[in-house]
Amino acid sequence: MIKVKIPRETWHRTWKSLLQEGPITRVSKDYIYLISDRHLQILQEKQLPFEEIDAVVSPSEKIRHLLASPLQ
Repeated sequence: MIKVKIPRETWHRTWKSLLQEGPITRVSKDYIYLISDRHLQILQEKQLPFEEIDAVVSPSEKIRHLLASPLQ
């Protein structure tokens, strides 16, 4: 899982693009989200602005993300 910060100015467009690929998890009111490798690839392909956060993903954040993800 990757932690990214999405700029507030482009949040709506970026969020919609990510959500079309699958669930994302908000971990902070500062527009910080947990995303998958595929989401990261989409951000890069569409050249959407984001900042990758070098922070450890806590166990509770992992659980919340897994609960939001569809079972495969």
